Amino acid sequence: MARQKQTEIKKCANNCGKLIRPYWMTKDEAPGTFSSEGRGMCSACYKLIYRNGDGEVTEPPRPTTEQNTASLEAYFESRRPYRLRLGQTVFPEWHGPQKGKRAYPKRKKPTRQLVPCGTLSAYQRHLVKKEPIDDACREANRLKNRKYRERKKAQDAA
Repeated sequence: MARQKQTEIKKCANNCGKLIRPYWMTKDEAPGTFSSEGRGMCSACYKLIYRNGDGEVTEPPRPTTEQNTASLEAYFESRRPYRLRLGQTVFPEWHGPQKGKRAYPKRKKPTRQLVPCGTLSAYQRHLVKKEPIDDACREANRLKNRKYRERKKAQDAA
């Protein structure tokens, strides 16, 4: 089922009184309306609030940690009667965000098993880490080069 487009014409969210049409609707389809600039406002209100003289979008100031903490505590307290009705009897104390502690423990990355010597991958590892190359790895590299030369010789002959 296809999602229906918004056909409703709304008032500007900044209460300037202008009627705003959806972005996809033309002014001929909705005469007397203004296009929406963003956040449900007409372009004049949007530019007045969210743009300074440089043309940069400026966000409204963010709340401080203390304001967020107070807001959360008020929310938890407002939910208490409903939790009591549901049967919750223990309410752990919330002391706000803890400094230096993660909300979730950091996951450890799984360690890789090193490829055993005598393979091409081990030979390349020796080269990258500038380790001495052992005979088994050197032989694996020789075998790879020999197969490559034979394949090229067969292609050139054909």
